[in-house]
Amino acid sequence: GKSVLLVGLPNTGKTCFWMQMMTGEFPGTHTSMKENIGEIPSNLTPSKFKGKKIPLVDLPGHSRLRPLLDQKLTEARAIIFFIDSLDFTQTISSCAELLYTLLTDSKLVEQGTPMMMACNKRDLDFSYKLVTIKNKLESELNIVRKSKQNEIYSLGETDSVSKVVPLGVEGQPFSFDSQSPLPLYWCECSVKENNVSELTNWLWAIF
Repeated sequence: GKSVLLVGLPNTGKTCFWMQMMTGEFPGTHTSMKENIGEIPSNLTPSKFKGKKIPLVDLPGHSRLRPLLDQKLTEARAIIFFIDSLDFTQTISSCAELLYTLLTDSKLVEQGTPMMMACNKRDLDFSYKLVTIKNKLESELNIVRKSKQNEIYSLGETDSVSKVVPLGVEGQPFSFDSQSPLPLYWCECSVKENNVSELTNWLWAIF
């Protein structure tokens, strides 16, 4: 794959980050119902990375537009998964479902596609710390894994099931640190405050 996919639930900061990378400015809040595609312009490229071209694809977070994500996964060179650190406990089950889809995608696992887990909105009071988000997501992924396994048993083998790689080690609680099928990276950021250096440094370094 050649593109960096920006993935996450609605209102997690994907489109704002995309627009910031394209224009250098924070655009205010946006909810996308279509994908945004563009290359980071050379005038916004750090000098030591001049000449590098990074195609950024911002994918809508709405669940009914999920088939678009499936199509785009084949293009992924890397993924940035945006999490709303403030609204996290309200959206945790949907967040874990989406993450499960990526962590069990046979193509991504086969290619070892790197993924950055970007905990956004950390500038806000009462937003959750990275370590808390990570622990809660682990627990939630165990619940999702169990329900997906039950679905497979009731459906029998189907084409869609065959594209799915089991998550973690059967009979053991899932752990990001020891069982992640993809190279996972974590950072705290605030797109609104333009506190995204950890995210952008990673982005340039993996290309």
